[in-house]
Amino acid sequence: MADRIGNYFSARGAFGLSGSIDLICFVLAILVLFYDGKGRTVKNTLIFVAHMAGLYAALLLAGLLFSMMTEEQIIISYLPKLIVLAVYVIFFNHYKWQARVMLAVLIYALHFMFVEIGASLQGICNAKGPWALPESFRTYTIPLVVLAAALLRYFNVNKFRIIPLRAVALCMGFSAVGIALSILRSVVMPYLMVFERTEYYLYGLYPQIFIFVTLIFILLFMFACYFFVARDLKSHEDNMELSKKAMRKEISDTLVAINENNLDQLRKIRHEIKNRYAVMQVMIQNKQYDQLEAYFNEINKESAVIYTHVDTGNEAFDMIFNLELSKAASQKTEVSTKLIVPSKLPLSEIDLGGLITNLMDNAIEACEKIKEGARRIEVSAQVVHSYFVMRISNTVAEDRRGEAITLKTDKPNKELHGYGSKIVDDIVKKHNGQILRRIQDGMFTVDVMLDMEYKKSE
Repeated sequence: MADRIGNYFSARGAFGLSGSIDLICFVLAILVLFYDGKGRTVKNTLIFVAHMAGLYAALLLAGLLFSMMTEEQIIISYLPKLIVLAVYVIFFNHYKWQARVMLAVLIYALHFMFVEIGASLQGICNAKGPWALPESFRTYTIPLVVLAAALLRYFNVNKFRIIPLRAVALCMGFSAVGIALSILRSVVMPYLMVFERTEYYLYGLYPQIFIFVTLIFILLFMFACYFFVARDLKSHEDNMELSKKAMRKEISDTLVAINENNLDQLRKIRHEIKNRYAVMQVMIQNKQYDQLEAYFNEINKESAVIYTHVDTGNEAFDMIFNLELSKAASQKTEVSTKLIVPSKLPLSEIDLGGLITNLMDNAIEACEKIKEGARRIEVSAQVVHSYFVMRISNTVAEDRRGEAITLKTDKPNKELHGYGSKIVDDIVKKHNGQILRRIQDGMFTVDVMLDMEYKKSE
């Protein structure tokens, strides 16, 4: 065991030139990619140095422990870095977990690929004998991992609000290919290099060239795949923004139409009232009281129309929700409400509008598909402890209950209308909330719970 420890701290080990550059570059790459301190203050500088020293010490300790347990250099080289990297991104970073996984596996794979690219270059030159390079040459390519980390930080996927699991799986897949290839070279090349000690030493050149070219292509492929993923995520984000703009325009156009319709209705009512006042005045002058009573009763029946309207005291909520009530009424959908809404909510009008509009539009759209039977929507909202809880339930056609959870839309311009549920999920996540969708007793129900204290605690 003492020999193993001595080998670990030897000139080619942790304290040697090659080993020191390897560990320092790996630590710097982690910090460049994941350190989230903001501002160039003395405090942040000291924290950065502390993180760097802690990571370096953790790598030394982990490497020492593994060197005491085994002599396999593959395990000593790969496992300590994997463990330290995993611990750091889990406990000392605030990225989304999808971004942590994607960036961690990428930087881990890139580090070892740059190490093996330098070793392959050294092997290509050494295979010719006179071109022999010093052992330290393989360390010259390792600092490139820091540049790669800076590039990944610049195109950081953590800035996107939604990162699908397929993007995470894709990054893990092509990173695994790079790691496997690096391990394969470390395992296989020592056996191939035996040819260098014989008259067939030239055979050692071709495996090195093959591995070097393969590593370069895999490296380019990894970067290309990552940037394609980042581009797709940006396109997805742009589509969501486009959907929000379309939603806001739809709300604005509907409000204008409703106001114009209300104004027209008021003009008609005013005209009718003037005419009816004139008729009643004539009846009074002629003392036709029986006809007047009958006429008055007839008018009273005609005006006994119930207009659904809510007034919770929250102006933004009332305006948006009454707009949705008018949509439901135009589709002959009954809406029952039980609303206890505070005058102020920790949501912007855009978020509140996005939440109510998308939930209600999905409910109204589901009711539109009911050919026979009651079209009914039930809405409740209240504050429970420090949470704003809203529930929207709607009847669902029997032949569509299996599709209700997916919230598929039949509207035209599906590219603009396919993001409703995603927008709702994004708003819920933004406010540290929870959302539950289920079908029960023939009703599709969505429960939304938002943390009203979340903004205050940030």
